[in-house]
Amino acid sequence: MDKIQITLLSIILGLFSIIVVYYIQNFELKSTKKNTFLIIGCNNSGKTLLFNKLTQKPITSTVSSLEANYGTIHLPLSQASIGKPFQLIDYPGYLKYENVFRSLVSEINLKGVIFVVDSEISSFNKQINLICVKLFRMLTITESVPNGVDYLMAVNKTDLFNSLPISKIKSSLEAEMNKVIESELKNNEDDLTFWLDYMPFSFERTNGNIEFKTGSVLKDKYSDWTNWLDERVVNP
Repeated sequence: MDKIQITLLSIILGLFSIIVVYYIQNFELKSTKKNTFLIIGCNNSGKTLLFNKLTQKPITSTVSSLEANYGTIHLPLSQASIGKPFQLIDYPGYLKYENVFRSLVSEINLKGVIFVVDSEISSFNKQINLICVKLFRMLTITESVPNGVDYLMAVNKTDLFNSLPISKIKSSLEAEMNKVIESELKNNEDDLTFWLDYMPFSFERTNGNIEFKTGSVLKDKYSDWTNWLDERVVNP
């Protein structure tokens, strides 16, 4: 074997070693990411109360979340004997905290998002734009993941006499999302042109599945939501 062949072989072996090390490190990084579900929503929507009940943490007086709450939930809930631990994060409701959402998603293995929506008429009407702005920013990140990320729109407080029906909430959010997308495409400097493929917006057009289910955290009537969590684990 002449010097040229030896040199080429050395280069090939060196490149091969670099590739092997890269994949080993990348695999180790992925394996350390925790399987995680996020709970998000506007302030006073009931998201932190839901988090406390799912993680069996003490229930305190209602306060707005100023930082993320971390807990553990064993899924599937319907089969506790075979349940495995999943991280559950209650994400702050303030819009400014969403600046770190992208880095958070990169650090976890996101299995699904529960977006808690207050169905009481006056609260919903006041929050509809904020809900859609938050949803737009979240989807801008999660829709870039292969096959997207599944969302549960957990329509809360449906036990109240002045709560809106789920069909009205869904159609109202779709109409508002169209306005938000048009505004963001016009005013945002980031490349958001992929959103044109979602117009006119409907929840059926996203890569990840977005389901609407009603419940009441305060009345402990949210079995449809826990069933959704179980489905993400049993039938990923």
